Amino acid sequence: MSKINRYVVRNQAYRTGEFSLRERHNERKNECYGNGDIDKNRSHRNVYFKKCKSTYKQEFDRLVNDGAISLRGLGKNPKVFDELVFDVNTRYFNNLGGYEYAKDFFAEAYQMALKEIGGEKYVLSVVMHADERNKAESERLGRDVYHYHLHVTYIPVVEKKVYFRKNNKNPELAGKLKETVMQVSHSKKWAREKQVDEQGDIVRNEKGQAVLVNSYSLLQDRFFKHMNNAGYLDFERGEHKSNAEHLTTIEYKVQQESKRMTEMQGNVDILSAAIDKKVNTAKEIDMKISQEKQKYAVIHQKTATREGVSVTFSELEEMVKHKLFGKVELSAVDWEHVLNLAKKGVLSKPLEKEFKREIEKLKQNIELYKTRCRSILEETKDIREAMKRAPNKMFKTMQEIFQNVPEYEKSKQQHRGNKDYDR
Repeated sequence: MSKINRYVVRNQAYRTGEFSLRERHNERKNECYGNGDIDKNRSHRNVYFKKCKSTYKQEFDRLVNDGAISLRGLGKNPKVFDELVFDVNTRYFNNLGGYEYAKDFFAEAYQMALKEIGGEKYVLSVVMHADERNKAESERLGRDVYHYHLHVTYIPVVEKKVYFRKNNKNPELAGKLKETVMQVSHSKKWAREKQVDEQGDIVRNEKGQAVLVNSYSLLQDRFFKHMNNAGYLDFERGEHKSNAEHLTTIEYKVQQESKRMTEMQGNVDILSAAIDKKVNTAKEIDMKISQEKQKYAVIHQKTATREGVSVTFSELEEMVKHKLFGKVELSAVDWEHVLNLAKKGVLSKPLEKEFKREIEKLKQNIELYKTRCRSILEETKDIREAMKRAPNKMFKTMQEIFQNVPEYEKSKQQHRGNKDYDR
C-alpha cells in the first residue's frame, strides 16, 4: 500500500525576547541543534525567497520607527512576530523531482503566505531548509535523502481604525476617523473565523448563530485549495478538526523526523546560546588577561628604565676632580649635568610609586580574570559533556524544566495562598 502524502501548515507566535532564538535556528547560526540530522555542510543549499538585510529585531524596530506598524495597545511582553512552517512528507518531493521540485513548490507556497500575511513588507525572512537529513528514507533507499520545508517569519498585523475622542480640542471631530494603522496583534490576526460552505455562505447552527472555527483549520483548507489550483496534486490535507499548531499532524514526521520546531527545540536552542555565551565570555576574559599582561610588561619596562637611571650616578664620581678643604670641586658643565640629573630624580619618585601601585592592581586583575575564566569553563564542562553523552535525556529534562512553573514562582503562589487562607 502506497504511503499517503500529507501536508501541514503550522503557525507559531513568539515574543520580543525570542527574535534571536528563531533567527539563530532559521539562519543556521547555532553551533549545535536539537535536531541531530542537520548537516551544516549542506546549509549553502538552503533557498532564501527573502533574506533579512539586518537582524530580525533590527528590521522589526525599523518598521516601528518608520510608522509601517504600530505597537499601540500591546501589553507587557506581547507576542510580536509569527512563523509559518509549510511542510509535506519527505517522500512526496523525493518521488517528484527532489530539490528542484521542492524549490518550485515552496515558491508557490510563499505566494499563498503573502496573501495570509498581507504583503511582503511585513515579512522578515523566508527560507527553505534543505540541510536536514531524513534517516528513515536514507536507510530505505541506501543514499542520503533530505527533508525540505519552508519557514516564513513575519509580523502579524491587522488594520485598525483610530477615531477622534469626544474630549479632543475640536468637538466637531469627535467620532470621526483620525487615522488607520497596521496594529501588531497575533490574537486578532488569528482570531476565530466564521465557517463558510463550498458556495461561500456562512454556516449556521440550529439557533441560527454563525459557526466559529479555529483560524488554523481554515488556513489548512486555504493552503490545500491554493496549491491544488496551482497544479500541485498527489497530496492530502492534514487532519481535520486540528488547529495545526504542531508538526505532529504529519504521521511520518512524528515517527521519523526531528522535533526541530517544538518547544523542546526552543529550549535546546536557548541552552546552546547559553553555552556559546559562556564560551565567548571565557574568550573575552582570556583576551583581557593578555591585554593586562601587555600593560604590565610596558609598565615594568618603564620602571626598569627608571631604575637604570641610577647607574648614571656612577658618572658623578668621575666628574669630581678633587676635594679641597672637604669640598667637592666641579666644572661648570659638570655641575649643570648634575643639576639636571637631580631634577629628573625628584620628578621620577612620585611616578615610580604610581607605576608600582598600578602594577599591583594589574596583578590582582589578572588573578581575578583567571579565576573567572576557570569557573566559566568548569560550569560549561558538565553541560557539554552531558549533551554529548545523553542528548535525548538532556532534551527531555530541559523540556520539563521550561514547561513547568519556576520553583520560586511556586513558592510565591503558595505564600500568597497561605495568606488568603489566613484571612
